[in-house]
Amino acid sequence: MKTVIGIAVLVVCAIGAVSVLFWVFQQAAKLFKPYGPGTLLKVGRSEEYIEKKLTKWEELPHYKGRTWLFGLPHYRDVMMPNKHNYSTVAYMDHPVRQWVYDVMCNWESTCDGYAKEGVGKSWLYALFFPMVAVIAGAPIVVVAAATAIIALVFFLWTGSVRAERRMAENARNLKPGDWRKVYQEIAESKEREDELVRALRRSGIRRL
Repeated sequence: MKTVIGIAVLVVCAIGAVSVLFWVFQQAAKLFKPYGPGTLLKVGRSEEYIEKKLTKWEELPHYKGRTWLFGLPHYRDVMMPNKHNYSTVAYMDHPVRQWVYDVMCNWESTCDGYAKEGVGKSWLYALFFPMVAVIAGAPIVVVAAATAIIALVFFLWTGSVRAERRMAENARNLKPGDWRKVYQEIAESKEREDELVRALRRSGIRRL
C-alpha cells in the first residue's frame, strides 16, 4: 500500500514539475521571440481598456536610431519618453531590447536630474540615509551592500519609463495648444479652490 501511495505521489510531483518547466519554457520563448507584423502588444492606449483590444506592433512608432551588438540600441540615440511629445516614444523589435532601451532611458533621466541639481547636492541626497545608518552604528559593509543593491534595482527597474510612455500613448493626439489649455484649466481650478479656502477662512469656517 505504501508503495502505491509513493508511486502516486511521485507521479503527481512529476506532472507538477513538467507543468512548471513547460510554463517556464513558454515564458522564455516569449522573451526570445522578436516582434513582427501581427504581434499584439498592450501599450496603454485608452481605447485598449474601453474596447478590450491590443495594439499591433506595426502600428507603433519604431526605434530608428543606431544599433550595435545583438541589435541593441545605441545610447546616444535613446530618448526618454515625454507625455507632452509623442515623437519621443519608440518601440524596439524585441522585448529584451525594449527593456535595455528603457534601462538606458532610466539612466539618461537620472543623469539629467543630477546635472540639474548639481553633482554635490545629488550625491548628498543619494548618500544621506546610508550616512545616517553608518552614524547610527550600522556596519559599513552591510550599508554599502544594501545601498548598492537598492541602486542596482533602481536603475534596472523601468517602471517610471513605462509609465511615461503609457501617458504619452494616452495623450498622443494632443497638440501643444491642447496641453496649454489643459494646464490653464488646472491653474484656474486651483485658483478657484484657493479662493474658496480663503473665503471660508474669512468667514471663520476652518473645517467642513
